[in-house]
Amino acid sequence: KDATTDAIDKEIKAQNKKLKSELKLLLLGAGESGKSTVAKQMKIIHLKGFTQAELLGYKPILHSNAIEISQILLEGCDELAINMTPDEKALSEKVKQYSSIETVLDSALASELQQVW
Repeated sequence: KDATTDAIDKEIKAQNKKLKSELKLLLLGAGESGKSTVAKQMKIIHLKGFTQAELLGYKPILHSNAIEISQILLEGCDELAINMTPDEKALSEKVKQYSSIETVLDSALASELQQVW
């Protein structure tokens, strides 16, 4: 055998050893059933969490969710005819007008959402 063949054999053995130690998991389920959530939890628990880039990628989603949830709660207040002060009503109408996709969640908006909450 020559050195190249030995190197290839050594690499194949190393890859086989690595594959034998890997556990593959197939998550099946309907849409919105929590497959991604389980995968993310596994990553947090077993792979030391998310990279900084991944965390920054989730930031706009979380901001959008905060705006959407506040708007849903305010719509629920309207449907249930929950009494609000004029200031609360004005803030409610303002928050309901925000676009959850285009609106940047800055400290002023965060304060408004906290007041709504």
